[in-house]
Amino acid sequence: MPECTKRNLRKIILLMVASLFVVLFALDAALCAAAFNKPDEIFRFAGHLMKEGDYSRATREYERYIDMDVSSNNAKNAYKNTIICLAKLGDTSGVITELRRLYELQEKFKLTSDFWLELGQILEREKDYRNAAIAYRKSAETTAEADRSVCARLYEAKMYFLVGEDIQAIQILNKVKHSGQNIEKFKHLISLMESMEKGKKKEPRIAMFLSAVVPGTGHLYAGEAFHGISSFVLNAGLISAAYFSFKHDSPILGSFIAYLETGFYIGGIKSAGTDARKTNINNRRLFRNKLKKALPLEPNLCFGKKSASVQFIYRF
Repeated sequence: MPECTKRNLRKIILLMVASLFVVLFALDAALCAAAFNKPDEIFRFAGHLMKEGDYSRATREYERYIDMDVSSNNAKNAYKNTIICLAKLGDTSGVITELRRLYELQEKFKLTSDFWLELGQILEREKDYRNAAIAYRKSAETTAEADRSVCARLYEAKMYFLVGEDIQAIQILNKVKHSGQNIEKFKHLISLMESMEKGKKKEPRIAMFLSAVVPGTGHLYAGEAFHGISSFVLNAGLISAAYFSFKHDSPILGSFIAYLETGFYIGGIKSAGTDARKTNINNRRLFRNKLKKALPLEPNLCFGKKSASVQFIYRF
């Protein structure tokens, strides 16, 4: 066989082998792509990304899974994991959107009160307290048991306390219908909150007016006794010094002291208003911390394996 024919034959064989490898590689890639586009594979891959901390990609994969309209048990878990990923990314508006979509599918997925409770606890751990409050409210709305509803409402109120919305929390607690051995303590808790809202605030304008009439009295009204006594003594001393300076024919010194006294007098009026505002802030913070400790902190205080019961921790 001529040498050129052998070379051509080798080339043909090599081309055929290379073509076969290309075809096999393309077929394998197509099979992998087809397998990866299966819902279960997407769900597992999204879970892997979530464990690796790639929450952005995990969110996209879970959304792909949700868009396939899979009506399985994994679908509600996909929604839940999407909400967790968005919470970890700090996307509050995205969490709210997913919560609304999930609530619209309440009947389809047959979401239970325990599901919403678990979701609320997860969001609470992520410090997304506002959305945790929404989840706890859904938990209260989807249970027929009164004790479970009360507990979920208490957790919702606790979330609003954590974000500083005391009035909203009080409104929630006032709507809670509760009966049992702790009813008197519960009423006492609500009365304490109402008294805080109604009667224990210091009005800055009153403090400033009192200090304008008698220096130092506005500070006493605001609860700052040391500031009040110091202001009264300082103003009284400067007024006396100015009086004796004018009396002993020292108008320059008397005018200088009177100038200082005017500055301290005006400053005392402003500081009285500031003290009143600080007192309100401090009292509100202390009171809120008390209420946080008074509300139930552990889920097992409310939910047992066989029955539900309401328990309160009071440390007043």
